[in-house]
Amino acid sequence: MNKNEEILSRFSKESGYKVPEGYFEDFAKKMAASLPEREIKTEKATKWLRIRPYVYMAAMFAGVWCMMYLFNDMKGRTGSEYGYNEQLAEAMEDNQVARDVVDMSNIDDYDILQQMYEDNVDPSVFGDSSIN
Repeated sequence: MNKNEEILSRFSKESGYKVPEGYFEDFAKKMAASLPEREIKTEKATKWLRIRPYVYMAAMFAGVWCMMYLFNDMKGRTGSEYGYNEQLAEAMEDNQVARDVVDMSNIDDYDILQQMYEDNVDPSVFGDSSIN
């Protein structure tokens, strides 16, 4: 006898759980007899119950329309519509003003170079040899 057969011979293949004879034959009848009688109430459909699905559907379409309107409105707004502001451009050329306006505390050089790379900016135009 090999090892697997020896192990199988020690343990029974039966689960140990047994159902009494004929238990499921009368199960439905016994269950129906043990449940209490219930009255089934039928209510007449009111006007609100009849139109409620249509009101909900109209509200859903109104919500979708509002979202589409908002998204379309936001898509139309870009930074280019504000145009070029000469005073702002001159002010941002001054490093002190730029530092006051832009919070640089959470920006490191790698993030700046990564953004420049993504924007296809040539770092040599800035004239700083440390960036190249």
